[in-house]
Amino acid sequence: MREKKVFQKRIFSPASFLKLFAEAMDRVGELRSARRAGLMDQAFLERIMLAVTQVNGCRYCSYAHSKAAAAAGIPADQVRALLEGNLSTAPEDELPALFYAQYFAESKGAPEPEMTCRLQEVYGAQKAGGIEAAIRMITMGNMLGNTFDALLARFKGESAPGSSIGKEIATILLVPFSPFYLLGRKLLVRR
Repeated sequence: MREKKVFQKRIFSPASFLKLFAEAMDRVGELRSARRAGLMDQAFLERIMLAVTQVNGCRYCSYAHSKAAAAAGIPADQVRALLEGNLSTAPEDELPALFYAQYFAESKGAPEPEMTCRLQEVYGAQKAGGIEAAIRMITMGNMLGNTFDALLARFKGESAPGSSIGKEIATILLVPFSPFYLLGRKLLVRR
């Protein structure tokens, strides 16, 4: 009897996708604000993206953000190191943010409040808000990529624990309709 393979990466359910999508979109203004204030350049942003992606293991995000990191001037050896979870080649002043990014991903998006406070102490509220917004956005991308991969793996006999083909398809189909979810959510809050 053949042993059934298990898809190991974290994926979304429809409900968890909508929750993280709403959280990420609620925070996108913080990322824009930090970028406009000159607190986060593209290279720093790409290092955050790679640190989170390394933990979550999304092959699509690894590819896209490796290319974006190179375009932002990050040397290839540093990109490789980040994709291996090695932060030793990153700029010293970015290390607290990168460690927090890894921790955020490892904690499945539920960091201890003390850790978030520490991030704010190190960088200030505006920059810390931008960092956390970037982390939430790449986490959303990672999990969507992994959910798509889980669906593909299912056709090869590999399944994700606690998921089903219906949940995976429903999650992917929610993506183009998610802005309407946000709009409806905002309208209900106003009442």
